[in-house]
Amino acid sequence: MGSGGGRTQSLAVQLRPQGVLYARLTLARLQAAPAPRGPRVFGVDLGTLVAREGSPGLVPVIVTKCLDEIERRGLKVVGLYRLCGSAAAKKELREAFERDSEGVTLSQGLYPDISVVVGLYRPCGSAAAKKELREAFERDSEGVTLSQGLYPDISVVTGEGTPGDT
Repeated sequence: MGSGGGRTQSLAVQLRPQGVLYARLTLARLQAAPAPRGPRVFGVDLGTLVAREGSPGLVPVIVTKCLDEIERRGLKVVGLYRLCGSAAAKKELREAFERDSEGVTLSQGLYPDISVVVGLYRPCGSAAAKKELREAFERDSEGVTLSQGLYPDISVVTGEGTPGDT
């Protein structure tokens, strides 16, 4: 018996033209996979997400991180909200936010295409959630004011403006 209570078997395979491959196999009981967790960020009610994260200013971490990164390196990109970015990169980033929103880094080294960040942020919630988000940014909450350069982009994302509006 091997460790863990499974049955251990040794196996030797003769290789041609020369050599022998030795392997030790342990048969163990199949353990049940952990129950799948529900969504932690995407598909979660905005109020629930903010309450769970304890987000300052009532803005979810994903929104804060995406907007900060978009403002840092995307404001000079022509057609920023028209480009969609790599589906595989967006999936990877989405899964990272589901695992640990606080631990996600959106640096240019990890995600060189800012369209990936925009593509992840853009479908962020229902129309009501987008309106609530826009209103939250319009308020001057705790001295945080939305920069003039980003406001037109927020309007486009929330569906209340078109690219080029000021």
